[in-house]
Amino acid sequence: MPSDSYKKQELAIKIATEELAAKKFKNIKDAARAHAIPYTTLYNRVKGRASKSTRKATNRLFTEYQERALKAWLAYLDNIGVPLTTELLKTQANLILRNITPLGDVPRVVGPNWANRFFERLGTDYARIVQKPMDPNRFNAQDFGVLQTWFDRLKIEIDTYKITPSNIFNFDETGFRLGQGKREAVITAYERNEVIDSAGSRESITIIECINVLGKAHMEEWYRDLEDDYVLAISPNGYISDELAAEWLMHFDRSTEEEENKGYRLLLMHNCGAHLTWQFLDYCQRHRIICYSFPPHTTHILQPLNGVLFQQYKHFHGRAVNRQTRLGGQSYDKSDFLHGLHKVRLQAFTRRTIKAGFRNAGIYPYDPKVVLRPLQAKIYSRGSPIL
Repeated sequence: MPSDSYKKQELAIKIATEELAAKKFKNIKDAARAHAIPYTTLYNRVKGRASKSTRKATNRLFTEYQERALKAWLAYLDNIGVPLTTELLKTQANLILRNITPLGDVPRVVGPNWANRFFERLGTDYARIVQKPMDPNRFNAQDFGVLQTWFDRLKIEIDTYKITPSNIFNFDETGFRLGQGKREAVITAYERNEVIDSAGSRESITIIECINVLGKAHMEEWYRDLEDDYVLAISPNGYISDELAAEWLMHFDRSTEEEENKGYRLLLMHNCGAHLTWQFLDYCQRHRIICYSFPPHTTHILQPLNGVLFQQYKHFHGRAVNRQTRLGGQSYDKSDFLHGLHKVRLQAFTRRTIKAGFRNAGIYPYDPKVVLRPLQAKIYSRGSPIL
């Protein structure tokens, strides 16, 4: 922000230029002396040079077009209910700088104050607010309004883009601990059989799943033939990265081309940073994929994959581990996991359970009351007001 002394000098320059135009001074030097303004400063302004506050910066990291792209990305995230954090903004800015850096050069990065200056350039359309934790009772009460708004906007998206049921998808990732069995009832005459050995190294594997409202688990061909159709990727930190998210999105696009020919596709997802990059969202827009995110802390009631489907997934994986252990297996590694994954998926993702996931979330058939009524009853039982 301009300092008080700068503002005072700008006012003096304005008055001096007006008085010069009215012929109150013989020359610029006299006007500068009368208003205590440096002669060169007043001379340059009289000759048409802009002030520093209105002059276009010459040391900007981004071109005007690149900044407009960042602002468009910010607006898109804000419109789908994902207000931007400073960390996410700086990550995306650094990604742009990395992409425009010539091969072999060290990419530049934004400075510690860049995000603040970018925010100032946004003008009055945006405000910086601090999101604070809230008491559970109050949060639940406020959630009622948040959820109603989310459902209203969902209906608008579906109607606006004429999205058919076969084109409504939900995707998310879930993690597995290799070799981790589960509690399971058995029939035996020996007390020593109360426990069963665990098999495996406790390594983690992340699986990305995608389903649609007609009860189909998409991209099943990935799991049928490890030699030809299996898709594997490695993440250094064990979590999905921006690059892996983009790779998955292209697989999704290819695997649902038949549905795409019938119109827009709606992709329901949670607010993972890897799903919110400009590259991810731009690809979606160019390929008629509408991203629609869940409000924070609501995936347990709104996301079809959460709940029964992912519970079933881990349930049948645990049973597969137990089965191998009983047959004498000493380990359950990645190859065992991949070998048995197709069967586990067939058991977990049945047409009936997938449809139930969307129905219990009130998404299809569209019925927000399925979610809102239990929440409203819970709020009234606690005596909390609906905000």
